[in-house]
Amino acid sequence: MNLKAVIRCIRAYPIALLQAIDRETNRFYRASFLSGLLAQPFAGTLTETSMSLAEIARELDLDPDSPELEAWLDMGVSLGVLRRRKGKYAVKSRLARKLIQGPQSWQAYFRIRVEVFYHYFVATPGKLVQGERFSLDDSHGELYAQSSRTVEPVLLDVARNTGCAEPGPCALLEVGCGSGVYIQAACEANPELFVVGLELQPSAAALAKRNIQAWGLGGRATIEQTGLMDYSGPSRHDIVTLHNLIYYFPLQDRPKAMSHVYSLLKPGGKVILSTLLRSRFPSIQAMHLWSSMNQGCGPLPHAGEIPELLKEAGFLSIESQELIPGMWCFTAHRPGNAPSTPSTP
Repeated sequence: MNLKAVIRCIRAYPIALLQAIDRETNRFYRASFLSGLLAQPFAGTLTETSMSLAEIARELDLDPDSPELEAWLDMGVSLGVLRRRKGKYAVKSRLARKLIQGPQSWQAYFRIRVEVFYHYFVATPGKLVQGERFSLDDSHGELYAQSSRTVEPVLLDVARNTGCAEPGPCALLEVGCGSGVYIQAACEANPELFVVGLELQPSAAALAKRNIQAWGLGGRATIEQTGLMDYSGPSRHDIVTLHNLIYYFPLQDRPKAMSHVYSLLKPGGKVILSTLLRSRFPSIQAMHLWSSMNQGCGPLPHAGEIPELLKEAGFLSIESQELIPGMWCFTAHRPGNAPSTPSTP
């Protein structure tokens, strides 16, 4: 080692700054590597046993001596996500093990925040200067649907207590049904419930259709690949639900959307709307940035926006409840008396 060169380097470069940069970038590298690992078919195996480079390459149909794959795996070792012993790799990180062995919803939640939100953090100023927005295409549709299930325990209770649990026929319209899991919960709560689920993203709609058939609900639930404003069903629904959907509408379109929901309800019918509200939590602020910068979407609503929208649309008996920090549920009714015997769709 050239001692003089080392001394010159120390004098020329701020060591403390370099160390701080390394700490921050290593966190970024670690999250990025883990996100890539979660998408691999061999990830689960690495939590249970060790695999050689050749065995992992075989899973990916690659050359068994692939130097590029080895470089990627060794990057994981250097970050502490993987370990390498006697030429074999296995998962080392506790977080990696928990995510890989845990529900797909939390894997998707993590991947969305690494693989998708990253672009919004880096490119937003340049997009604004160019007068552009991000395109909300279908490339991550199924990932979004899976990620939305992280709040499933909370919203399942909402789904079971929509009012459809009361005996007798009930017609429910779920806008933005995602995987269809809330439809399943509502149908289990009331055997006489009939549901129409709307889902705009093709891959998410396909997932919901598969789930409805797998759950044996094909005779009671229908999934339509369309958005709220393109749905023109008659005013026949007892309940309309919109879970984490309002920010998919630009601000100027939200009054019209709520008026359309009003028109789809029977007299006396109820709307149930859950959403994140703006807050200083970084995770919610990331969602606020994401929705604000997507073409055709809008910012997260502020605290007073939803009651005002519902009131302007003609709804009465507006109530709100905080489900978890940052997430609220709003309910309101269309004026009029509900029919004594609700009709099925």
